[in-house]
Amino acid sequence: LIVGDGPERGAIEALIGELDLGGCVRMLGQRSDIRELLSAADVFLLTSLSEGIPVTLIEAMCAGLPVVSTDAGGVGEVVLAEQTGMLLPIGDDAGLAAALVGLHRDPVRCQTIGERGRNIAQATFSEAAMHDGYSDVYRQMLSRQAALKLSA
Repeated sequence: LIVGDGPERGAIEALIGELDLGGCVRMLGQRSDIRELLSAADVFLLTSLSEGIPVTLIEAMCAGLPVVSTDAGGVGEVVLAEQTGMLLPIGDDAGLAAALVGLHRDPVRCQTIGERGRNIAQATFSEAAMHDGYSDVYRQMLSRQAALKLSA
């Protein structure tokens, strides 16, 4: 399943036809039922050339999916290489394919990586973790301000 849309859609559809993959590759376009799609998936693939911190990866990890991704931008801040997914250099199409095949051939490893990713994503990127992080920042700011008043 390929979710999303963009200027390369026509070229991707042409390639699917050219390789006679229409029976196993589907272009779904823009979707709002991402949670359901993730629950039906075995692995999450992201082949970005440029990224910030991709929320899609966090969502995939929260769904318990192992990730195969290019190491673009902030991806490495979300995906821990060989622990919660596979990170490959941009342009390493053969490496991406090999990582997908490797996970497919080792369902226990696939499940372990997915569960580890879910745990890390929930601990690091959940709403509760975000609130704790903000609280820590506020406490640090208040303690610095108090220290400045004492030294004045």
